[in-house]
Amino acid sequence: KAVADYEKQGKDGKAISQAKSDGRTPQGLVRLFALYENLTRFNMPFCTQLQDREFPGTPITMSTNIVDIHGVSLRQFWNLKNHMQAASQLATAHYPETLDRIFVIGAPSFFTTVWGWVKRWFDPITVSKIFILSEAEVKPTLEAYI
Repeated sequence: KAVADYEKQGKDGKAISQAKSDGRTPQGLVRLFALYENLTRFNMPFCTQLQDREFPGTPITMSTNIVDIHGVSLRQFWNLKNHMQAASQLATAHYPETLDRIFVIGAPSFFTTVWGWVKRWFDPITVSKIFILSEAEVKPTLEAYI
């Protein structure tokens, strides 16, 4: 949990991110940090500048994610426990308002039970933005939101 080492203030008062792999931060979290930085510093500003979108005057500040967990085993979920907790803490602490929704698709039959345990690892606001879709719900739900 050394990801906190990456934030300092510049002369203009704005945060300067300085992610570094110091041996204490798992590589998976460094990659996740890089993903968020790319999203907030490049993708969102770039997409905001596009004039041929539906509402060009509205800045793009949030993302919708689709996570396909088809074929993921119970053991794989359990092995990801610490990573998912740390990733959630990173996102909640440093990128709290960038998440609009997460749609989970392809969930195996045991996932409802696992989700009952797993959702306690996440911030309640984050949990309220996660939607587990059945196979029948995928197409109509994604068409409604995207």
